[in-house]
Amino acid sequence: MELRVDAGAQPIDGVEVYVSFDPTYLAIVNQSGTPVTSLTSKPGLNDIVWNQVNNTLGRINYVARKTSAPFPSGTFVVASFYIKAKLPTGGAALAFSGDTKLLFEFRNVLADAVDGQVIVVASTPTVTATATATATATTTATSTLTATHTPTATATATPSPTATATPTVTATPTSTATPTRTPRPWLGVMYLPRVIRNAPPPPTATPTRTSTPTSTATATRTFTATATRTHTPTITHTPSPTATRTHTPTATATRTHTGTPTRTFTPTSTRTPTITPTPTRTFTPSATPTVTRTPTITQTPTITPTPAPLDLIIDPGFELQHPAWVINHTAYPAGYTTDRWISAYYAMRAGIVSGSDLGTLTYSSFQQTITLPAGIRKATLSFWYYPMSGDTQMNVNDDQQYLYIRRASGDQLPVLRAKANDQVWLYKEYDLDVVYYGGQQPITLIFGVRNDGDGNVTAMYVDEVRVRVEW
Repeated sequence: MELRVDAGAQPIDGVEVYVSFDPTYLAIVNQSGTPVTSLTSKPGLNDIVWNQVNNTLGRINYVARKTSAPFPSGTFVVASFYIKAKLPTGGAALAFSGDTKLLFEFRNVLADAVDGQVIVVASTPTVTATATATATATTTATSTLTATHTPTATATATPSPTATATPTVTATPTSTATPTRTPRPWLGVMYLPRVIRNAPPPPTATPTRTSTPTSTATATRTFTATATRTHTPTITHTPSPTATRTHTPTATATRTHTGTPTRTFTPTSTRTPTITPTPTRTFTPSATPTVTRTPTITQTPTITPTPAPLDLIIDPGFELQHPAWVINHTAYPAGYTTDRWISAYYAMRAGIVSGSDLGTLTYSSFQQTITLPAGIRKATLSFWYYPMSGDTQMNVNDDQQYLYIRRASGDQLPVLRAKANDQVWLYKEYDLDVVYYGGQQPITLIFGVRNDGDGNVTAMYVDEVRVRVEW
């Protein structure tokens, strides 16, 4: 199987892939069927930050980057692996978690993550090597469990039960027709294919012949980006000349008196109107009829969209125990816990909860370093914490729960300083100063508890830490 990205024209410079599967039915293995602890990386994103397979918990964690151009785009494979079926099931999913990301310049450009589906079919009863002389009982290349009824002297048209081509155990996926979708071209899609695997047959004492699955067909979801051509028909009318009536001056009859009373008439010119012929209203023909087609090609999108808010924290719920979270080495260090949590099933504990260590003077803290991208207009830090303390003194050197943000220059500001004993989950949210903490400088979030060694309980549990940025 492959972890595949369909990014269209969008370049990609990083992926964070988190996949879960049911280890009861499936195992991630190499080509020979041996369980593995990592995937096979592919070219494109060559800086492998995290490559882990846990066949006990049923998890795949894969984080990779590329730090310089050219960056991959279009359809490409991030990593590959093999799956081994352990038990029959009508459907075992390989599901992406919500923390999966496709990245470019710190922005998550993932539009969709399509889960894989594996159907494990139980093997048919083993074919015993009986002495039937049917053509399909032989293991020659022409009778590999195909239902071709090659007539022989003893073979009938009905295949012998010992060599039935029971559901031909090809790994032909139940290929559900994947609808073609037109995604937003600036977003990418990551998906896993749907496959069928055969569970191992039940062991028998008789010689068995198991059918070998053929190649796994991967149903590929194709996304077609279409440019919409908009025709704006412009009708050009050639103005028709106006008929102009021209009047010829009328000659006036002049009466002339002479000595002889002879009435002389000067002939009167008849008014002859000169009529300019009225032209018929016509359309001036052009290469295309009077309609001038002005093609306006509207590209999608014609403007750069505003990126969706991006969460900068890796493993915000501590479920993956990602190395991005650094637990500092102290006399009583912080640690992952399942005692209390907001989102199943892990949280991080800082401080001393009980036991003989309550008399220890120590700090216990954990931290993660992030970088605020350039050009953001807002950055919001949020988290849940569960505080508990039996210390009632108010001295500054006493027990304390805290959160500091430290810049690369070394200066740090307190976001939280408390000695609370609420013993319930509390939600905190803070707007970060994008000018003070911005400029693409690394900043470190440091959660911790100080125990002064006086025997009192002071601790806190932390879960769902997030830093969301908006452009």
